[in-house]
Amino acid sequence: MIIGLTGNIGSGKSKAAAYLQKKGAYLIDADKVARQIVEPGRPAWQELKKVFGEEYFSPQGELDRKKLAGLVFNDVVALQKLNAITHPAIIGRCKSLADAHLQKDPNGVVIIEAALFIEADMLGLVDSLLLITADEEVRLARIQKRDKLDACQAAARIASQMSEDMKRAYANHIIENNSDEKILYKGLDIFWQKINPRKGV
Repeated sequence: MIIGLTGNIGSGKSKAAAYLQKKGAYLIDADKVARQIVEPGRPAWQELKKVFGEEYFSPQGELDRKKLAGLVFNDVVALQKLNAITHPAIIGRCKSLADAHLQKDPNGVVIIEAALFIEADMLGLVDSLLLITADEEVRLARIQKRDKLDACQAAARIASQMSEDMKRAYANHIIENNSDEKILYKGLDIFWQKINPRKGV
């Protein structure tokens, strides 16, 4: 079974992923995969160099992610070009990792964690989607504290993402995370019992 795990900034998505990994799920972090596919020499790295030019790479050949992010944040066409290169590569790598694990452990549970699960068109990879949600004021407080941002900066990050209401329409499972960790973990325990093929584990 392959489960997608997503949630907007400040929702507690990564905390939920780490907990499910401790429960026995095989975790694939799409952010880590995104960094791997642009390592020097990889096909996506070669394509990015061809499309964006040497100026977005260090003298050692590594992609300057911060500089490229500065470009695509203000240029929709550049963002589309970036996504057209990286999204298929990320999806392909996540699928390979999931398939390899399930070949070794056919009754295993794979969790693919991605902030942009819906936006990156990754739904075809999974059997169902788990959404971690939290009220906006809760998320604002969390990311201000965690990332040392002021209220305007935190609000801008929230506004840049697809709304939780839109994501709810795609989710098969939803866990609210407005309170403390114990409440989140209790919800995840119930979810794990529901989807885990090895009942009682």
